[in-house]
Amino acid sequence: MSKTGIKKDAKPRINIRSKGQSGEREAIDMLQPIVDSVFGKGAYNLERNLEQVRHGGADIANCPVFCVEIKRQEQLSKKAWWKQIMAACGKHEIPVVLYRQNRKSWQAMIPAYKLVKGSNLNQFVECNIEVYLLYFEEQLVLHKRDQEMNGEE
Repeated sequence: MSKTGIKKDAKPRINIRSKGQSGEREAIDMLQPIVDSVFGKGAYNLERNLEQVRHGGADIANCPVFCVEIKRQEQLSKKAWWKQIMAACGKHEIPVVLYRQNRKSWQAMIPAYKLVKGSNLNQFVECNIEVYLLYFEEQLVLHKRDQEMNGEE
């Protein structure tokens, strides 16, 4: 032990809340440029949902089309995460869970029903972040086109 009473080989404690907040900021940094390129800068300003603890909802607020949950955890609890995002998701939102473990790249979980006919709401597929970002952009473009066709701009 050192003079401070801490074991010399003890692992530093990780602030889980800080890790989650950092993950949310990382995700916004990936998604915001795509949102801006589709809708124009300032049309949708993604931000961390600070009211989530009180009122529920997704981790990222003001995200068009998607209901986004962010996980920065070492222990993967994919089924529980999927259940959580499905409960938070609005009727016309596409659920997505973006997750990353330490020293690994971001991964995405998206609904299987968006890709595979006949799959149910409880099924999801996984992809790497590069594929997800392409999917994200495609869905935003389709949404914008639908808005324009319906005169909703």
